[in-house]
Amino acid sequence: MRGWHQLIDTPSVLYSGIIIACSIALFNAFGLSVTKYVSATARSLTDTCRTLAIWVVSLLLGWEILMWPISLLQVVGFGLLVYGTVRGLLSASWSYFLP
Repeated sequence: MRGWHQLIDTPSVLYSGIIIACSIALFNAFGLSVTKYVSATARSLTDTCRTLAIWVVSLLLGWEILMWPISLLQVVGFGLLVYGTVRGLLSASWSYFLP
């Protein structure tokens, strides 16, 4: 009940919620069209790029800071995620050409 009142009584929270809901709906619609015309792996790559873009923007805006051991672990983990996604995309596209 308290959260509902905060949502209704604070216009910035209400507008932010509406904008976030619209952006998620648009992202999912875009993701479905990518999956329909290209592949699920390509959609996974767009998800990965979105994650990278959000992280870079949050770093540039100062919402996040780089901390030595933890940030290195994040970068390595994200690198493994991108590697696995690109490897899956390349193997899926090459299997299309092979008999």
